[in-house]
Amino acid sequence: MSWRTVAAKDFKDSMRSKTIWIIILILTVGTTISLFLFRSAENEESLAIALNFLTQFTTIIVPLIALISSYLSISGEVESGSMKLLLGNPITRGEIILGKFLGRSLTVVSGIFSSFLIGFILSVWFHGGFYLYEWASFFLLTSFLALSFTGLGVGISSIARSNNRSMILAITSYLGLVFFWNSLANSVHYLLFGEWSSEPHPDWFNFLLELNPASAYDFLVSAFLESINPIFASENFLSNSSLAFVLLIWIIIPLLVGYLQFRRKDL
Repeated sequence: MSWRTVAAKDFKDSMRSKTIWIIILILTVGTTISLFLFRSAENEESLAIALNFLTQFTTIIVPLIALISSYLSISGEVESGSMKLLLGNPITRGEIILGKFLGRSLTVVSGIFSSFLIGFILSVWFHGGFYLYEWASFFLLTSFLALSFTGLGVGISSIARSNNRSMILAITSYLGLVFFWNSLANSVHYLLFGEWSSEPHPDWFNFLLELNPASAYDFLVSAFLESINPIFASENFLSNSSLAFVLLIWIIIPLLVGYLQFRRKDL
């Protein structure tokens, strides 16, 4: 047995989850609505407006899909006892975590691909063009966001001692990163200086804001959309390559921490 076997099994198992497919359906509906609302002008710039609107939706939904797909990937099997059976095969704990991450990632990315494929077809109708490059680029950026939160979910699942703790950590991470990160950064500013931050923000504050994978994704999409429609010009503290590195770090660090904890865990 290898990580490939674990990934294939996890992909098949997670594809059976009704919850994940309901959320993916919501993503598809959101994609359709975005394209429909901004269909008036049949050109590339109107598509950029639609994708910008859709980004506000994907920033919320994609992390949710990724975490739901992955937060029980390790802890669920530990609690059920099936992890002992899995470790009875010639496979290391590191290979199990890698296989779990790849299997769950493939599930989430497949769902995103299905939604965006429908979006691509609809954009030909609504926006009068064959915008393969635009949709492929948007898909890759959104998949990068999904991988970051899937890595976080698998890492959480590797650390947690039970399904309940894993769920609590996943919910806390989701709310903190997607909804309350700016408020947390503002709280740090208040603790340090006795007042809330106001524009123009200091460099360290902007740096802290952009360490959030959801924010990094937003800025990368804005940079991409700017190449299509200049109205989406954005000023970010980190370079685009640094923002991409932030997303990569949110994959690597949780998986590494999760592995180190899982390696020492007594099953």
